[in-house]
Amino acid sequence: MKISYDKKGSVMVNSRISELDHSTIKPNRKIWNQIKRDYELYLFLLPIIIIYLVFKYYPMYGIQIAFKDFSPSRGIWGSEWVGFKHFIDFFDSYNFWTIMTNTLTLSALSLVFSFPAPIIIAIMLNQMLAKRYKKIVQTVIYAPHFISTVVLVGMLNVFLSPNSGIVKKSILVRVSKTRAGENRTVYVTSDTINLFQDYIIEFHSSQTSIDHVFFNLSGKNKGEQMSYWGLQALIKRLNRKAEVDFTAHMFRHTCATQLNDKGISAVSLKNLLGHAHIQTTLQMYVHPSDETIRKHWEQAISHESKE
Repeated sequence: MKISYDKKGSVMVNSRISELDHSTIKPNRKIWNQIKRDYELYLFLLPIIIIYLVFKYYPMYGIQIAFKDFSPSRGIWGSEWVGFKHFIDFFDSYNFWTIMTNTLTLSALSLVFSFPAPIIIAIMLNQMLAKRYKKIVQTVIYAPHFISTVVLVGMLNVFLSPNSGIVKKSILVRVSKTRAGENRTVYVTSDTINLFQDYIIEFHSSQTSIDHVFFNLSGKNKGEQMSYWGLQALIKRLNRKAEVDFTAHMFRHTCATQLNDKGISAVSLKNLLGHAHIQTTLQMYVHPSDETIRKHWEQAISHESKE
């Protein structure tokens, strides 16, 4: 503020502050004074800041996993840096273009259908005269939005589970050949088929059209059904590499024992194994454990006491 006198002696006050006077005011101090004065308003920003820090910035700490050979035992910081190795593996994978095409297609379809659909539905509901029917339609349309995707997927898994859901475990009937070349019906669970298909897609994608459980992966008979003796030779090679002594025939004994423990009838078990006499099945292939023997004994004692 400047004070001066005119020619008549009147006092003149100039309230304009020069640029030099402006520079003497500290901006930081002015802002801090405003925050102290209106701190109640700034407290409303605190929840938003915490949410962004916890759910937006803190998860960015895990982005470095994409550039590391992550090991849960060593943690994120202890894992070794591998650079762009995972990206190169993904770009070179056989299903890269399939994934990329599906992603772009779904994004395009989402823009084409998901964007105008709510607008069209809103206009249609606005033109409806029956208010009660309009409310019912609105409730039916908006109700699924209150269920999270995680809960919805969990419900689908429970309802459609092949083990315990509404859809029971599906059994696929396969026709196999015995050592003598005879056809035999084999029942395979859907879990086994899914595991086998995942293995084929993961390690032998070029052989996805093959419909055999055992087939030749190399040699002049590549892609053809593996013979009985070819399977035996494969198991011998696995024995030498794994240093574990086992045969394919051992799995028949294990399967027979497990099915017997689960209550399958002796006649059905005999037919599944392809035996001519039921004595062969019960005496040579069923090996009940001590726990199974004790359970059957307790059931017999309990039944006898009730009588």
